[in-house]
Order: sequence, then structure tokens, then C-alpha cells
Amino acid sequence: MPQYSVLAINLLVEPDFTDKDTLFMDIEKTNFQLWKRLFNILKVANDVWK
Repeated sequence: MPQYSVLAINLLVEPDFTDKDTLFMDIEKTNFQLWKRLFNILKVANDVWK
């Protein structure tokens, strides 16, 4: 999860950011991508298991 480490570094370096909305939008988008990837992995694993 490289996006999260970059985000954490950004938060540490610059806690007083003005663009909060876009930041949280990026988090939402990243979460969605991660969940979609996880779901696809589980789906493939389930197909293999059968």
C-alpha cells in the first residue's frame, strides 16, 4: 500500500494543509481501489478453491 505511506509522510510533513477535501477524496478513491482489488483476489481464490 504505497499510497498510504506517501499520505502519512505528507500528513507528517505538512499537517496544516488547506486542501482537506481533495485529500479525503483521494483517501476514498484509494480505499475503493484497494477493496476492489481485494474482492477480485478473493473471487479468484474462491474459483480456484472449487
